[in-house]
Amino acid sequence: MTVELFIDGIIILMVAILIGVAIKLNFRLKKFRGAQQEMATMVGQLNEIIATAQQSILSLKQAAGTEEVRLRELLDKARAMADELSMINDTGSNLANRIEQGLIPDERRDEKAMGQAIGNKIQGNKIQNEKIQGEKIQGDKALSEKPGVSAGDGAGHHAEDEESEMMKTLRNIR
Repeated sequence: MTVELFIDGIIILMVAILIGVAIKLNFRLKKFRGAQQEMATMVGQLNEIIATAQQSILSLKQAAGTEEVRLRELLDKARAMADELSMINDTGSNLANRIEQGLIPDERRDEKAMGQAIGNKIQGNKIQNEKIQGEKIQGDKALSEKPGVSAGDGAGHHAEDEESEMMKTLRNIR
């Protein structure tokens, strides 16, 4: 009997250990089920966040598409304006070249030529006047040496000669 009693004691001890392990396992399973509910809540929240993010991504794609269309239109307008400005610039350059080459109306060319001719004639007259003044001074000195002749007698005739010559020059230029 002792052996039977000893085996019965070992079996009782094993059953007690088994019951303890089962109770411990039950507590752990309860914790896991509680964590599983928390996990389910977290997974639900994560799904909501993902859905919101997907919706935001779709809105961003729509906004990007709308802006892309708008920017394309603006870019096309800018290119058209750049082409137009380039054409205007080329036209202005051509016009400036034509003006520089003398393709302006004859009246303006005549006026310009007349202005240049008058300027040249005036310059020539100044040089001629300087020569005449020099000769006059020398002539006045020679006359003053002669008795009975005053130095101022030739001055009035000289101014009239210059005026008449200037008028002739202007008439010839026209």
